[in-house]
Amino acid sequence: MGQLAKTFGRQVKSLRRDRGLSQAQLAEAVNLSEEWIRRIERGEGSPSLDAIEVISTALGEKPSTLLGSNGEGSNLPVALMRSLAALDDRELAWIEQAVQLVRERPGRT
Repeated sequence: MGQLAKTFGRQVKSLRRDRGLSQAQLAEAVNLSEEWIRRIERGEGSPSLDAIEVISTALGEKPSTLLGSNGEGSNLPVALMRSLAALDDRELAWIEQAVQLVRERPGRT
């Protein structure tokens, strides 16, 4: 599958966990099989537009958010994006420095 399917799957998984739902609970809420939800979350499925709409509604998000159309860094899980958005400038600067240290660490491939 392509990058869009993988992004969608990551977002679904992140939001589902954020809302305390199991794959079975989400599957029941959207009237899809639990196996189909697992495939979607792994980025192995190509859900229909109707499935995208019903999943996004069940998770309380716009379809565009699940498809990664939420601006810069859109491949990041929604929960992480929300956590970063809640930080002040000083905290974000600290995170940026930490990321730079990780990138520069010896042995990083």
